[in-house]
Amino acid sequence: MINITQETDNEHRDNMKTSSLVLIPATQFGTANGNYDGTSLTFTSEPVKAAGYYTKDGSLQTASWFLNNIVGILTFEATLDEDPLSDNYFSVTPVIGDANIAVTENNSLNIIGTYTWIRVVVNEFTSGAITKVSLGY
Repeated sequence: MINITQETDNEHRDNMKTSSLVLIPATQFGTANGNYDGTSLTFTSEPVKAAGYYTKDGSLQTASWFLNNIVGILTFEATLDEDPLSDNYFSVTPVIGDANIAVTENNSLNIIGTYTWIRVVVNEFTSGAITKVSLGY
């Protein structure tokens, strides 16, 4: 005898673990770490699974960033594609930081959407430190 079970969307959502994912670890301008080579003005984090990866109802994630005297711009990008290497990423947050003035800021915002993958793009990074950029759901 073969038993077949079907998990409903609600059961799947209830079984989905709460996650806190680091998109960018502590990164100092001029020091290579993760996807930052220590010299580039632009780099992109590795994509992480967003809430929509697990369920079509997974629409709320919280982005957090901790910046210390940084000159640079951070943008959270998302895709609806199943492939994390997709070229179909688009901005889902307002611009964070400044390309001309040093910013020290610890902040967060909610990102609402059934996105499957989220990443962070850093542009015009010319000084300071990113203490951490993370995503929670």
